[in-house]
Amino acid sequence: DRAMQTLCVGQGAMVGVLLGMGFLHSFENQLVFQAGPLLCAFLLSALTFLVTDKFVAERAASKNTHFAFVFALLMASGSLVSSLFPALESHMAQVYFGDLATLSVSDSQFAVVGSTICLLLLIALNKTISNQSFESAVFGNLISTQSSALGHYGFKFITLLILCFSVQFVGFLFTVALLFLP
Repeated sequence: DRAMQTLCVGQGAMVGVLLGMGFLHSFENQLVFQAGPLLCAFLLSALTFLVTDKFVAERAASKNTHFAFVFALLMASGSLVSSLFPALESHMAQVYFGDLATLSVSDSQFAVVGSTICLLLLIALNKTISNQSFESAVFGNLISTQSSALGHYGFKFITLLILCFSVQFVGFLFTVALLFLP
């Protein structure tokens, strides 16, 4: 029941990608230009997650109003960042709409390696994540404490990282569609 929070975190990742591209656009090194926006996206989406998670914990009512405010603020921030860096105008459309057909070979390779690492980590944490998901659905919170911190924070870390990968390489709308359509 955190669809609006997911939209906010995705929008935070989009703003992070734009910030990273804006600040690191002058670097000729392809790895810096790929990893830099990903790192900025991860940091901003993690910050967005922590802020919106605090909203969920503190307020019983009107959570969606707070989420809508954060979403609109991040959307405006994305427009502000693209106006501060005029070279980002074409990237803004790319990050928002995405286009799988225009991914470069190096972008595809970077995404495949990063996604494979995340998949292997999810496979390794499968039992812990499944247990925590069950406990959260049935009891409303985590009951077991054995290895739950690693699985709990590991899952959040991997989820944010995959979300940032997806926003950077295939766009915000594609990412959001694949989060909610299944």
